[in-house]
Amino acid sequence: MSDKEKQAAICLFVALLKTTTDYSTFLIGELKQKPKHEFNVTIKQLDKLIAEIEKGLSKEDNELLESLNTEIHNYLMEVRKGVINVQ
Repeated sequence: MSDKEKQAAICLFVALLKTTTDYSTFLIGELKQKPKHEFNVTIKQLDKLIAEIEKGLSKEDNELLESLNTEIHNYLMEVRKGVINVQ
């Protein structure tokens, strides 16, 4: 795997993590007790991991990350609309 491919994979990984933590807000108020605690700990750890990885990214990689994150969010909005329409 080339350096460029590795950086793209890292950016995609971080974008997916960011999307996961962003979408976690849909579960606020849905979980109780132990699952809620485990969920909150997981999201906090993901946020820390994302911040650590982002520190090491170049300006170009950060721009790629933002673009990927936007594309993933847009795609998921379309998927969600489709799921809602099917139900």
